[in-house]
Amino acid sequence: MMKEYRCEYCKKLFFKGDFKEASIEIKCRNCKKINYLKIGNLLKDKDFLN
Repeated sequence: MMKEYRCEYCKKLFFKGDFKEASIEIKCRNCKKINYLKIGNLLKDKDFLN
């Protein structure tokens, strides 16, 4: 089942999707505010060093 991703401010639907990991910056067409979505556990480069 796909999850809905909406604007944090005006709640307008951005998209529906099923992601394991993602980092997304998106500007709402409705209210013009920038939203940052972090989906899942993103690994940083330092996590691979150990």
